[in-house]
Amino acid sequence: MNRAVKSAALGLFVCLLLVGQAAPATIHVPGDHATIQAAISAATAGDIIQVAAGTYVETGQIVINKNLSIVGEDKATTIIKPAQNTGSGDARGWFLVASGTTFNLSNVTLDGAGWQVEQAIRCYGGGTIDNNIFTNIVYPNYQGVAVQMVWADNPTVSNNVLSNIGRVGILAWGTEITDARIIGNTYTGKGPGDCLDVGVWIEAGAKAFIEGNSISDCHGYASGLNLNSVAIQVSTVHGAGTEAEIRGNVLTDNHCGVAVVAGSYGNSTVVAQHNHISGNTDWGLWSDGATVDARYNWWGDASGPQHASNSGGTGDPVTDYVLFDPWLGGENQISVAPLYEITNCSDPVTYTFSIERAGVSAEARGYEVKFDVDDAVVTVYTLASDIVEEDYLSSVGGTQFFASADGGGTYTVSCAILGGTTGATGNGDLFSVTLTPVAQGTSQISLVSVKLRDLDNQPLAVVAGVDAEVQVDCTPPTMKAILEAEGVWYNTAPTFSVFG
Repeated sequence: MNRAVKSAALGLFVCLLLVGQAAPATIHVPGDHATIQAAISAATAGDIIQVAAGTYVETGQIVINKNLSIVGEDKATTIIKPAQNTGSGDARGWFLVASGTTFNLSNVTLDGAGWQVEQAIRCYGGGTIDNNIFTNIVYPNYQGVAVQMVWADNPTVSNNVLSNIGRVGILAWGTEITDARIIGNTYTGKGPGDCLDVGVWIEAGAKAFIEGNSISDCHGYASGLNLNSVAIQVSTVHGAGTEAEIRGNVLTDNHCGVAVVAGSYGNSTVVAQHNHISGNTDWGLWSDGATVDARYNWWGDASGPQHASNSGGTGDPVTDYVLFDPWLGGENQISVAPLYEITNCSDPVTYTFSIERAGVSAEARGYEVKFDVDDAVVTVYTLASDIVEEDYLSSVGGTQFFASADGGGTYTVSCAILGGTTGATGNGDLFSVTLTPVAQGTSQISLVSVKLRDLDNQPLAVVAGVDAEVQVDCTPPTMKAILEAEGVWYNTAPTFSVFG
């Protein structure tokens, strides 16, 4: 290469370093590599592995020791299966995520059918496990965990569907976990029998936020371990300092809704509010020593939970140490969903505000909802098109719908049926809001105030549900060199004109 060309090439290289980073490589399976394992081996930190629909039988443990994202085409049709049993120690994990790495997995099914899989994902790192299906994760002696966070870097596990799991759906273990996020997952247990189901388990000093999950059919009794199934367990059997905030979950048709278990390391710290806890055969909430703040829950009946101090309560039973008064006694509740979303700086996200009317028959004529966001992170870009009425009231009659920006990221939305003698009953969607990213960060979508009115324009009792959250990640990928030409590194292969 002559000096002028080489100098120009070097200048280009320096320019690339100064002005930005190249996009991560996208590796296609099976287009570029026949297996996911081969794609991982070929990838470098920051790459994205796109997996087309199909069934992939993967040989050996899948080790994630660099920052990676694996994205399936569709969680129902992109199916990953093992070709062997899992082993012991860290080999218990079919997928093993190394400490200090960020691993994102979405839109796939992990199906362990035909093999003994103790842990589908054993995670020491961070990242997001979102919108996947976990099924047939079973191991002998009542074992099998879909996602186990072990001394990990606060992963988020969200919007997954879990069924036929040997023991635990999502497990957070160890004091290095200070803010695990377990949000919007659906866990279905194996029903009655000699088996064990724990939808979510927080243990050994981990701290977790558990919100918007639906857990049901955890009824089994493990005779060999003398253990009963439970939807959510928070315990200090293996270490002190365990904490959990449990909000907005639906825990129905289980042996026990929430169990707070004190071991030799003292009590856990637990807040459990605004949950729907009903139809659980033995306990709605059980604690053997830790005082649990369990106010503002629905216990399956307007009379509240069964307890000696609540003589008329016919809802799910609670033990001593449970602070359950006041409870949701048939009030209306307005909430926002999804509870957690991740987006980048260019893709808007949409949230739906809805009403749930447990045990309430009064007809509703109108509502007013005030909410706020961090307008340094997200905003309602165009008021008229980004706040849209849904059909809860309009399905009954003509409505007047109004939305206003109050400043500072606060918005007010109101709607009323015009005329007529019939109002809305039951549950439904009130309106939706599209939020446009402004900058990197995390914003709560907070319900500041909620109002509901009956046919006579008189107020109906109504409570606000838990806040939602959106995370905007605008971090550009890092540049990586993949080819050297005469001493100069390029992020893509250089081409040179041919002169005659």
